[in-house]
Amino acid sequence: MKELSWADRGDAPRVPAPAPPASPPAAAAKPAKPRVVDRGSYGKLRGVRERALAVEFRLRPGRGEWPAPENAFLVATWWDPDAGGIRLEYTTGLKVRIRGRGLRELSGLLRRHRVEWVEEQGDDPVADRADPHGARVYWIEVEPPEGNGDEA
Repeated sequence: MKELSWADRGDAPRVPAPAPPASPPAAAAKPAKPRVVDRGSYGKLRGVRERALAVEFRLRPGRGEWPAPENAFLVATWWDPDAGGIRLEYTTGLKVRIRGRGLRELSGLLRRHRVEWVEEQGDDPVADRADPHGARVYWIEVEPPEGNGDEA
């Protein structure tokens, strides 16, 4: 009678499992790109599919609170080329006017909900000469909704 080999008997020798491959050395972590690109007068969202939930209107010190209405309530955006300004209206009754120069791109970005903040910078001729082609927000006028419960 022929002797069966271990392969025929099904009792293969126990061999330890091979060690997992060594992990590659950790590469230097690249810093993540910021989500918002600072354009000086406003913060533009980086990704094409990114959408801002609200816009924060940053007024200069002493000019009042910083309203941050949600973009879901934005009803209309108007561009006024003669005045070089933007007008926004919200369903809540809030109205915002932005005046400055070079704001055409900002108008389109606000319409597409791609702006996270807009900062009022004032009318400074020295700063205007420093960057003659960049966008600059001279002032932001915020008109609160009528009948917001402040009447006595």
